[in-house]
Amino acid sequence: MINRCAATRHGLDQDRLAAFVARRSGATDGFSLDVRPLHGGLQAAAVARVQARFEGRRDHPRRFTFVVKRLDGAARRESAIYDSLLMVGGDASAPRVLGTDDLSPTARYLYLEHVNPRQRWP
Repeated sequence: MINRCAATRHGLDQDRLAAFVARRSGATDGFSLDVRPLHGGLQAAAVARVQARFEGRRDHPRRFTFVVKRLDGAARRESAIYDSLLMVGGDASAPRVLGTDDLSPTARYLYLEHVNPRQRWP
């Protein structure tokens, strides 16, 4: 089950978000997505925190939380910067890149590790 209204309202394709969660977790169904907009991301067309909750095992519910950014046009350079950081060994203070999804030749989703807002970063 996906909070389709929230995903669509914030310019995100809910089916792509579900496909990313399925690829990352191996679950093809039995999960729900909660999409919450995040403020900031001055270059991004849309930024949201997504929490996937996996159904099943009542004694140990699984969750997977990440941030997705929609980068259009020149803003795609942010994704290239993360790629460059990975090639040189990365920076422990930066969120990890979980994946990317090309929407078109000029648009891309960048999936990042969710950083707890209560923790100091960077």
